[in-house]
Amino acid sequence: MQYHPYQWEQRSQPSAYYMGRMLRRQSSAIGFTLLGIFLMMNVLAVILVLVLGRMGLIDYTQLNNGFQGIDPVAYYLMYGVYAGLGAILPVICLLRALNISLGEILPSRRVGVKQGALCVLFGMSVCMLANMMVNLLCANLEQFGVNTDTGAQGYDNSPAAIALLFFSTAVMPAFMEEFVYRGVVLGMLRRFGNGVAVVGSSLLFGLMHGNIVQIPFALIVGLVLAYLVTKTGSIWVGVALHFANNAYACLMEVLSYQLSDGAYMLCYYLVVLAIILLGIVAAVILMRRQLGFFVLPSASAGPGGLGFAAAMRQMVLNPGVIAFAGVLLAQTVYLCVS
Repeated sequence: MQYHPYQWEQRSQPSAYYMGRMLRRQSSAIGFTLLGIFLMMNVLAVILVLVLGRMGLIDYTQLNNGFQGIDPVAYYLMYGVYAGLGAILPVICLLRALNISLGEILPSRRVGVKQGALCVLFGMSVCMLANMMVNLLCANLEQFGVNTDTGAQGYDNSPAAIALLFFSTAVMPAFMEEFVYRGVVLGMLRRFGNGVAVVGSSLLFGLMHGNIVQIPFALIVGLVLAYLVTKTGSIWVGVALHFANNAYACLMEVLSYQLSDGAYMLCYYLVVLAIILLGIVAAVILMRRQLGFFVLPSASAGPGGLGFAAAMRQMVLNPGVIAFAGVLLAQTVYLCVS
């Protein structure tokens, strides 16, 4: 059985024109909300830096140490505060403005442990392949003078800093970004068809990262996350996969400082190979367990006969999404040339 939100709305079939206007309106509201998240997080970050400066937790002689001179523990705690508050408040305003209940759109179906584990393994294998593709893309872009350096974050070997590194990089984004993009955004768009919901939410998720390295990677991973959440009807599958991918990145970063270069590269290639092979096995099992698992239901059209292409035009070509995309693409171009 497939999971479908808005069951009560599917009893009637409004016209394609009406659904197109509604999609445009809601997409614009989503775009402005995501822009609000971006701006609020930056404003909160500035405020918290000023507070930390007044508290004497910033060493202004070490501004280039990867933590902007901030004590590493305070740096990670600061990230947790502004990322959490910056994401939650604009989303609450969005839901209240459109009079949408979170229970209507949040995909909360229960999924078995075995099914969830198979989905995570498959998703991780796609993440590994996407990472290889992006590394190849960056290598080619650098040949043309494009700056692909996203700015290395500092590293501190203390147990507290490592624990907070995992919390701020793996735990927080897994919950907050999945809540926003696979919970609210995907859920709001699904009433207009699964295709526009999966592609549209993934496009916005990719743009949110705001740099030439992470945008293509996040777009690919976003497609997998959105597809699995749509197929299983559970946001927890997305949370688990998001956490696994980011935790893997954290672990490899820690190992890069603990191991010699040769040992690290051997570990890296063995882990990547193992994940890809396990992902292939997981995909085969998923297909055998559920025929058509990799076929998205109702992907081409939404209620009222609104086709996928028409729905994507309404979803993208509206003031909110254009404003959000414009700001994040401007940031991406600036980082490429700076």
